[in-house]
Amino acid sequence: MRLLLADSNELIRVGLKSTLSGLAEVHSILEISSGKQLIDFAQQGEVAVVLIDYTAEGFDIDHIIASLRLNPALKFIGLTYLQSPQTLVDALRGGVMSYIKKDCDLGEIINAVEETAHGNKFFCGQILETIQRAAIDVNDIDFESFSCEPVIISDRENEIITLIAEGLTNHQIADQ
Repeated sequence: MRLLLADSNELIRVGLKSTLSGLAEVHSILEISSGKQLIDFAQQGEVAVVLIDYTAEGFDIDHIIASLRLNPALKFIGLTYLQSPQTLVDALRGGVMSYIKKDCDLGEIINAVEETAHGNKFFCGQILETIQRAAIDVNDIDFESFSCEPVIISDRENEIITLIAEGLTNHQIADQ
């Protein structure tokens, strides 16, 4: 299998490469550090398992969605520090097959890669606890009912969002 490590943190990529290079099924490991590089890889049409921290700088869930549109054969494993139910559901809706946390046991990370390569879903123990607490049925999510349609906002709404992002209060915005 071809393995793609997608994370903006070089130390994470080096550690994963070191851990996963010994797997018999892995014949090549590539590293990328941005969503743009992920899109470029997807355009090549190569089949790969992708370990991605879509919450890392330079990546987001939209990169997964766009990559799968270009290359539906990609198999994504979410690999993040976050484990909130919403983060997990967003990942599954975006096309992530399996999900593990960066602080999972190495055995779980290896199992996630092997299972995902064979077309199976895999969730580490910490993620399973999140799924159980939130009563999420990962097999019952209707992925077809979700869309990623852009939201169009007015210039004034954009100004307000910008002002809020700059730390202004609602009172200050009203005075603008």
